[in-house]
Amino acid sequence: MKKIFLFLCFVFVSICATAQNNDYTVSFEGMGAIKLGMNKAKLEKLLNLKILLKEIGVGVVMNETIKAKYMGIDMELYLFGDEKSYFLEGISTTSPLFKTIDGIGIGTDQLTIINKYEKHLLIIHPEYVDEISAKTSKPRTIITLANIDNYREAIIFTLVNKKVVAIEVGPTPQFRDRE
Repeated sequence: MKKIFLFLCFVFVSICATAQNNDYTVSFEGMGAIKLGMNKAKLEKLLNLKILLKEIGVGVVMNETIKAKYMGIDMELYLFGDEKSYFLEGISTTSPLFKTIDGIGIGTDQLTIINKYEKHLLIIHPEYVDEISAKTSKPRTIITLANIDNYREAIIFTLVNKKVVAIEVGPTPQFRDRE
C-alpha cells in the first residue's frame, strides 16, 4: 500500500512539473499557451485582458505593440492586421522563466546558443541603431534561430555583452516582408 501511495505521489508531482514547464516553453509556435496567429478573442480570453487598439487602423498602420501579463510575467505582444481582423505576429519577454526545450533562456551565453543550434539556420548580427547609416549598438547582438520550413517563425535572442537579455518569437526579421 505504501509503495502504491509513493508511486501515485511521484506521478502527480511529475505531471505538475511537466505542466508548469510547458507554461514557460519557448518554441517556434509561441511562448507557453500564447501562440502566433492567435486572434483577438483568443488572446483576450487567455490573458484576461481587453485589447484596445491605438495604432492599428489609424491611417495605414497595420501593427501595434501591446504590453500584457501572462501568468504574472511582463510580455510584449506584436499584433498585425487592420481594425477588423488582426492576429498575433510576435511575442517577447525578458523573464528568466522562459526557455527553449533545449534550456536556452535569459542569461545563456552566445557560444552555448551557437553550439546548441549549429545544425540550424542562425543569423547573427549586431543590433542596428540606425539602419540607414548601418550604425550599430556595440554591446548588443541579435541571434535569429530561423525555422527553415516556415520563415514566418523564428526565435530571436537579444544579447548584451554576449548574454541573452530578451527572447522574441515571431517572423524572421530578414524575411519579414516576403510573402
